[in-house]
Amino acid sequence: MWKVARWSVRSCADAASPGIACGSDLMALGVIRCAQRSEIDVPRDVPVVGFNDSTFMSMVHPPLTTARQPIGAVARTTVTLLLSQARDNAAYPDEIVFDPELVTRSSTNVARSAAQSAALRATPTSVLSRHGRSRPIRRAPPQERDLSR
Repeated sequence: MWKVARWSVRSCADAASPGIACGSDLMALGVIRCAQRSEIDVPRDVPVVGFNDSTFMSMVHPPLTTARQPIGAVARTTVTLLLSQARDNAAYPDEIVFDPELVTRSSTNVARSAAQSAALRATPTSVLSRHGRSRPIRRAPPQERDLSR
């Protein structure tokens, strides 16, 4: 993993790359640490984004920009569907798509363009599906907060 992080950080710092998006906040912290050891500045040289908004991500250096999953909405929807299925064997949608909330902090310093905002809104983070279909049934509006202060 360390070799991959080092290669990614150096490649992004040397190229006109938009940055590194990691599959988890812990991976993002590893990438930031690798960059710091290589004397590459995050976010100036390499912006880094994590996923999940894990506890304490606002307290690391630099504070991590991350995509937060709507865990509460997923849990409420799951319980509602299960109870409705148990009560009256009601049908439920094949798929429900939940959008992320982008939590912007100091590990990225680039103002997002309208195209980047649209791409984020078009990418679901969590999908409840019983048949593996990719057709969204319901989409909640995305939310965005700037917590860089």
